[in-house]
Amino acid sequence: MLKQVLFALTAVIVLAACNDNSISLNADEHEAWSAVFDNPNDHALEVRLFNQGKQIGDAAIQFDALHAMLAREPHNLAVKDSMAVLYFQTRMYGQALRLSSDLIESAPQDPRYLEMRAVSQNSLGLLEDALSSYEALLAVDPNPYYGYQIATLQYGLNRFDLAEASVDNMLAGDLSAERVNINIADGRSQTVPMKAALLNIKGVLRKDVHADFDQAAQYFQLAMAEAPDFLLANNNLAALQRATAN
Repeated sequence: MLKQVLFALTAVIVLAACNDNSISLNADEHEAWSAVFDNPNDHALEVRLFNQGKQIGDAAIQFDALHAMLAREPHNLAVKDSMAVLYFQTRMYGQALRLSSDLIESAPQDPRYLEMRAVSQNSLGLLEDALSSYEALLAVDPNPYYGYQIATLQYGLNRFDLAEASVDNMLAGDLSAERVNINIADGRSQTVPMKAALLNIKGVLRKDVHADFDQAAQYFQLAMAEAPDFLLANNNLAALQRATAN
């Protein structure tokens, strides 16, 4: 751990100490970064380091380069954007949340930042905040996937009536082309039609909230009719049948 800290400090010192005039960007590099900086050559060393880190797949180098850029231009939104995306891609959700929230202040309806914030909050267990963020995102981009996330968060927050209303509203629409990735267990996941996933939630609500086991079984069966290999619905139906058989 100490070696990692010393390495990071050394990288920052090197970035600060080097003379930028010793490196010049080629035409392609200059064009690629012209949307970020008025004069990309002023950041030639950082640009080269960022590109080098990206080329070899070393996020640490990219982070060092971006932080050096931001130290020079602390209000550069394009650099903050790149940094937020990199934190998000590396699943550093606390940092991604802070940066995306900062970016939203400048672009309140940008769906990229709204989604980054919502996913980060959800991953950090900030369910109330994530629900609000997904609702704001759905208002900007009516993607059914965001509606599905709202329903699952409402269920997770024990807002069962709202969750069921959200599910019913989505089932009334055309979901034929929509698919969603479902967490099963032990880190495994499965991609299924969204309609099947919603029918499974409907079955869980019928079972756990309303104690209507017959209807719950029907919804689990409907979910499996949409996706015969849907493991979660199959397991829910099997568990329900065992429980009602006793």
